[in-house]
Amino acid sequence: MVILVGSWHSLSHLFLFLCAQLIVLGGAHASSNPADTCGTLALFQEDHRGDIAVTISGKRCQRWDQQSPHAHSYPPETYPAAGLEGNNFCRNPSSGFRAWCYTTDPNVRWEYCDVPVCGSQINVARSKS
Repeated sequence: MVILVGSWHSLSHLFLFLCAQLIVLGGAHASSNPADTCGTLALFQEDHRGDIAVTISGKRCQRWDQQSPHAHSYPPETYPAAGLEGNNFCRNPSSGFRAWCYTTDPNVRWEYCDVPVCGSQINVARSKS
């Protein structure tokens, strides 16, 4: 499904439409082991266990068991169910908005990751109006 943002009369209508779609699609899974390739929106992608290790801007993720270049409070031993052990993969141990990671860029502490939403075919695009 492609949504042309410029074709909506107001952002509130677009917001309501997207919310309705996410409620319907949030629990759906597209593969036999969806956590390897996507994260469930209803769970804020806390279930994602794939190997994506770059942020939306292309920055490499910092390993969760390292405190450099960014010290943090999410060591794997404190969050054993979060999938942080021995990797730098995008995760959501903080119950935030979606999967994210600390970056290896000393000037950028953390960023969200582009982890697909399980069962979703939604793409938001700007119309050329």
